[in-house]
Amino acid sequence: EQVKESVNLSDDAKAKATGILTQAIGQLEIAEQWTAKAAEFESERQKAPERLAAIQAELAKPFPEPGSDIPADATRADLELRLHQVQSDLDNEKKTLADWERERDQRTTRRKEIPELVAAAKARILAITEPVQSPEDDPSAIVRAAQRSLVQARRLAIEREIEAYNSELLSYDARRDLLQARLDRATRRVNHAEKTLAVVQKRVQEKAHTESVQTLRDAREQLKQAHPAIRPLIEEREKLALGARELQNEIKSVDQRVSDTDAQLAQLSLEFDKINRRVNVTGLTNAIGQLLRKHRGNLPSIRPIQRDLRQGKDRISAVQLIILELEDRRSELIGADAIVSEVMEEVGPDEDAERRAMIEQAATEAITNLRTDTGTLLKEYDRLFDKLVDLDSKERELVVTIERFKQYVDEKVLWIRSGATPHLSDIRQGRDAFVWLVSPSSWGNVLRSIGGTARANAGWLAVSGLLLFAIWTSSGRFRRFVREAGERVNKLTRDNMLRTVGVLFASAFLAVRWPATLWFVGWVIASPPESTDFSKAISSGLSATAVILLTLQSLRQIARINGLGEKHFRWNAQSLKLLKLHIAWLTPILVPTFFVFSTLEAQGNEAFKGSLGRATFVVAFLAIALFIQRVLRPSGPVLGPVLQRQSASWLNRLRHVWFTTTLALPLLLVIAAVMGYYYTSLYLGTRFIESVWLLVGLIVGFALVKRWLVLQIRRRAIAEAQERAAQKQQKVQESEGPTDPDVVSVPEERLDVVSINKQTLQLVRVMMMVIGIGGLWAIWADALPALGVLRGVTLWSITHQVSETITNADGKTIVNEVTKIIPITLANLGLVSLTLLITVVAVKNVPGLLEITILQRLPIDAGGRFTATAITRYLITVTGVIVAFGQIGVGWAQVQWLVAAMTVGLGFGLQEIFANLASGLMLLIERPIRIGDTVTVSDTVGTVTRIRTRATTVVGWDRKELIIPNKEFITGRVVNWTLSDSVIRLIVPVGIAYGSDTKLAKSVMSKIAENNQNVLDDP
Repeated sequence: EQVKESVNLSDDAKAKATGILTQAIGQLEIAEQWTAKAAEFESERQKAPERLAAIQAELAKPFPEPGSDIPADATRADLELRLHQVQSDLDNEKKTLADWERERDQRTTRRKEIPELVAAAKARILAITEPVQSPEDDPSAIVRAAQRSLVQARRLAIEREIEAYNSELLSYDARRDLLQARLDRATRRVNHAEKTLAVVQKRVQEKAHTESVQTLRDAREQLKQAHPAIRPLIEEREKLALGARELQNEIKSVDQRVSDTDAQLAQLSLEFDKINRRVNVTGLTNAIGQLLRKHRGNLPSIRPIQRDLRQGKDRISAVQLIILELEDRRSELIGADAIVSEVMEEVGPDEDAERRAMIEQAATEAITNLRTDTGTLLKEYDRLFDKLVDLDSKERELVVTIERFKQYVDEKVLWIRSGATPHLSDIRQGRDAFVWLVSPSSWGNVLRSIGGTARANAGWLAVSGLLLFAIWTSSGRFRRFVREAGERVNKLTRDNMLRTVGVLFASAFLAVRWPATLWFVGWVIASPPESTDFSKAISSGLSATAVILLTLQSLRQIARINGLGEKHFRWNAQSLKLLKLHIAWLTPILVPTFFVFSTLEAQGNEAFKGSLGRATFVVAFLAIALFIQRVLRPSGPVLGPVLQRQSASWLNRLRHVWFTTTLALPLLLVIAAVMGYYYTSLYLGTRFIESVWLLVGLIVGFALVKRWLVLQIRRRAIAEAQERAAQKQQKVQESEGPTDPDVVSVPEERLDVVSINKQTLQLVRVMMMVIGIGGLWAIWADALPALGVLRGVTLWSITHQVSETITNADGKTIVNEVTKIIPITLANLGLVSLTLLITVVAVKNVPGLLEITILQRLPIDAGGRFTATAITRYLITVTGVIVAFGQIGVGWAQVQWLVAAMTVGLGFGLQEIFANLASGLMLLIERPIRIGDTVTVSDTVGTVTRIRTRATTVVGWDRKELIIPNKEFITGRVVNWTLSDSVIRLIVPVGIAYGSDTKLAKSVMSKIAENNQNVLDDP
């Protein structure tokens, strides 16, 4: 008020001083708010001992026996009402417990935040500067005084804020025991409510069972004495009683499942919260990693729960249908008079009046009982329906919790070291692990497990043994079949695809002999219930060894002499021979090492895993890296000849990229294992082996398709050669001698793969690429959550305006514009790279795939197909760029002004280029010229061969390629000789010597024109 009434201040000074003082008042109000908070924390701290004593006194008193307050003669309606009350009480107590648990978590978080907040507040105090002193007669003195008041108010507000933080910490310290007591009380109340609920549920089930038994007994007694006309009603009541009794058992079973699911859900949620708190407090330590891996292995399987969900959904639908039928039946029974009349019509006329009256009364009573029992059964089905829906909800929540738990663990566990780097103590631990592996007593238990399998599964053991015996005894026939089939492949007229398929199956049987034996032994060891942990670990090791052995044996059988690769796929024989030699030295290394570290991984001693297990893992993957270097080296003797024959392919162009990547993978796994990330290496190593299987499968699949195409081309070539030989034979005179019809010369050059339909092969390549991407996704999908840690690395942040709809106290809907801060992380950057990579691949392949699969089957000429593929390529490029930049927050709203400015600038500097780009789009859309058209542009005549973004290629009659800017076709004069009709008139000047016969010359030229099929008689 003094400022406003001052006559020495100008209006600007008054406004400035008033604004500053208003800010000071706001700071004082903030200080009062912090003071109130501090007082609240202080009040809570002082009341804590009294409240703690009250809760401890309550905890000291025992709860009454659950359900003791329920009268023994309570009716079923009373029990059901009591059941609803207890269920409501249990829900409230669970909510209270959850609130106190959130309070505990919040306090833990606040204890970590408050020291940082206090430090930041003290830094703000130090940053506050005092205004410069002014003379009292200075007109700005009041403004300076207002600024000093603002500074003091700010300092006071910050000081009160710090005091509130300190009071909050003191309050937490004083209320630590109180919070734990509240948690204990809430947990105690929840447990008592659950026990009471179980007692009441049991009483309700017993009461319902008693009533259903009594109803069934009454119905059967009435059935003995009932008149034949009433018997159908009583029989229906008997069926209802039987159904009610069965329904009680189902309700009891569903109740138990709901209780078990709820307990499992609560346990998982509790474990998840505990782990989350530990991770937040301690970080990703080795101990946390072991804990995460332990919980990851103990997580229940989702598959049986999903099966129960599908069955429960069907049961819910069936119960709904039964409820509708019971409601209809109850509605029918309301009209008792009509039903009684129908019953009395069935009563014979010889019954006297008294007898008829008794029958009518019995019918009325039977209908009343039936209606009552129908209503009771309807209520029971309603109960069952509610419980099934509750079970469905809890099982779905359980699935979500398991998946969330699993994703959380997978996101973090691969980035945590599972052990230390190698140490001298690992030698002793490795020795102990080796002693454990060769322990005679443990192997004695294995032999006893074999005896247990023989006793418990004699039938399956006999069948499996006979099948394995058949595979081994048939090995000679399989080898002979492969050799003979390879020899017959050279006979062109007798070769067929069935023989190749047979060799494929024979090679598979030859490759599976030893792996099947290992699988069989592992199953025999681990199948009996009394099998020991050692037996189960040995079984797991044998199974893993069987997988790697099957991989090696499959490659060996493909590389067999006269086998699938050499004769049927026409692969380089010398390369296959070298491949077999390298497999020969790799097999005795991988088989024992895979067995050792897989067996040790299946047992529980972490020291054994980190010593001997890690050592054998390192040896195995070093051997794999050496094998890759020897076999897949682009300039090596194995793969070199293959790449030389395909020098123009992308496989050869990118040889250094894929070779370096493939070689680096096992080496990186070895380095990670040595650095302590053994679990991560083991996990990714399994995915690496599965990826190798996928790659081998794709190569064999592509080779089979290619083989089939070769046979089709060969069959067509042989048929054409035989047809030519037959035509030639018809022209040869009998005196020239007979012709051997069996001898047909088919040059091998004509049967080269180059002669195969390139479009079909391209389609097969695209299909294999799609299958490969899908397979890699299926293999590595479980490892993708580990990349979620990249979301925690923020590179920069962007702001984004969003609309939020809220409802105020008056019930009106208000739309507010809210600014949200969106972090851009490494995960976003990875998505950008992936999007751009997919865009590049799509731009190169999708138009060709579109051409092969769709456009060639449509009534569109070559120019139309080119236009469609070109526009598709542009759309893919634009869409990919928009999506990629959208991942990092660069949308059209952010770049429109920049684009406008660049467009203006480039429009002047690159005017001709932009004109050609726009003209190229117009050519593709309007299509005044097309691929294959004959055109005249200026003084150039030729055929259009390519239409690109900037220029069009025209091949002249002298085979020169002319690059013409697209602008010339839009702004200049263009003659298109074949735009709408390819028929044109050509004027050909012809000169003859003086004195020649002109009539003869005209006649000769007319005959030449008549004999030319491209010349029309009547244009």
